[in-house]
This record gives sequence, structure tokens and C-alpha cells, in this order.
Amino acid sequence: MKYSLININIFTFVLLVISFHSAKLSAAEETLPLSSYFTETWNTGDGLPHNGINAISQTSDGYLWIATWGGFARFNGREFTIFSRGSSAGLPDSAVKSLTATPSGKLLVAGARGGLSERYKNQWSPGQPAEAMINHAIYDSNQNLWLALEGQGLVYRDMKTHQDTVIISDIRAYKILQDNKGIIWVATNKGVFSVTDKTIVRHFDQKYGLP
Repeated sequence: MKYSLININIFTFVLLVISFHSAKLSAAEETLPLSSYFTETWNTGDGLPHNGINAISQTSDGYLWIATWGGFARFNGREFTIFSRGSSAGLPDSAVKSLTATPSGKLLVAGARGGLSERYKNQWSPGQPAEAMINHAIYDSNQNLWLALEGQGLVYRDMKTHQDTVIISDIRAYKILQDNKGIIWVATNKGVFSVTDKTIVRHFDQKYGLP
């Protein structure tokens, strides 16, 4: 049985479940209309900490994680375990904006007051907070941190020295991605930027076809 998640709107999130029979489906049959999916909806009445969903991720142990304005939750398919301010995650605020799971089994959680915490082998390790709300946080291929901050841009954190370097300043950074060439891409309110070797920054805006 294969599970995937869709965030329908800020009020609910929907678990879509497809049961495949033993016969192998052809490539054409694997593309199914939404009407062929089984849909189930959860909200605060079912145990979510808040109906405003900011991020969803799945760790390698199978748990689904849901970030909300009222805390984040672990879902085992039946019930939610809620983590908020004062929990073992050690975040300074309940509101969570970013959840990033890694192939090695880590979960990186980033909060509205700049809080950071990592879960690995069922243990939480709070990190040094950022100076602004973290909209997104990722590990790069060298296991260093990149932070997309609200109003303060893109920040690189060396995990050996724990020093922060502002790569792009005075923008609202939303999402970060590293491609297979090691280039960092960041979506902002002023367009898309690419960063190579932490020093070469290119800006892509309307001149490159963005609206």
C-alpha cells in the first residue's frame, strides 16, 4: 500500500491512499485521476494542533510530520503526537514553518521565532536560533545548513564552526533547493537566485521570463 499527502488548503490535509493489486500496472494505468484515490481528511477535531498547515514531510521510519501554526505533529496513520513550545524538541515557539527529512533519517524542524531542532534516532537536538522567522531550512550535500529567512534573506551556517554567513540580504526568502551540481537555488519575493560555492550569486527576475 502506497501513501502520499496533499495539502488541500490551510484548513485540512488529505491522505491519499492507493491499493495496488498483485498484477503489475502498465505505465498508462499508473496515471490515475483524483477520483480513483481514496480520500480522508483530518483537522483539529481529529488531533491536529492547528488547521493552518505550513509543511508536510515523511521520515525514513515511516512517520508523517505536519507543521502548523500551533505546533507540529507526528502521525502514525491513526493518531497525532503533538510537539509544541516546551516539548522535547526544544523550540522557542510553537509555530513551525519548515520540515525537512533526509535519507539518513534526520528531521530538521524550523520555527517562526528562528528556532531550529534536529531529530535523529528518536533524539532531539535543538540548534542555535536564527535572527528571524525561518521559512525553510535544508542541509546541503556537505551537511551544512541553509536558512531562508523572513526579511533577512539567505543564510549559510557552517556546522563545524556554527558561524552564520549572510549570502543574500534584505529579501524575503521562501524555499531552498540544492541541485545535483551542488548549486543552491532560493525562491524570494524578488525572484529566484542561484548560489555557487557560497560566493557566486545570480539573480533571475522578469528579464529571464519570470512574471
